[in-house]
Amino acid sequence: MSGRYRRRRRPPEDVQPSFEVTRWLWVINSHTWTDEDIDALQYFLLQTSLQELFDRRTSAKVRAECWDWVLEDELRPFSFRACSEACGYDTDRLRSALTDLRRRLQKAGYAEAIDIKPMLQKEVA
Repeated sequence: MSGRYRRRRRPPEDVQPSFEVTRWLWVINSHTWTDEDIDALQYFLLQTSLQELFDRRTSAKVRAECWDWVLEDELRPFSFRACSEACGYDTDRLRSALTDLRRRLQKAGYAEAIDIKPMLQKEVA
């Protein structure tokens, strides 16, 4: 073994976690999620995802993941259906409006071509 590489010493077993780690653990363990907190998070997730769908600065991979999320029809705590219903939107009408808007923007040359037909077929199947 050359002198250039040193073996790292293991930290002693009784080392205290750093202040930041301790504070983060306190926040995680002490916070009780209220219905208002969950509603706010669902609204933020829906708003952010819809903005990313048509933002050309967003990578194609992220936009494709957003379309997968929008076109997925499962009902889970933070699924598109749950978030849109929590915000008071009709999920099917919102999804239809988004796909229609994407088609019109793509036709006008403002949206990048993302093939959502396989995603739509996956939803129907």
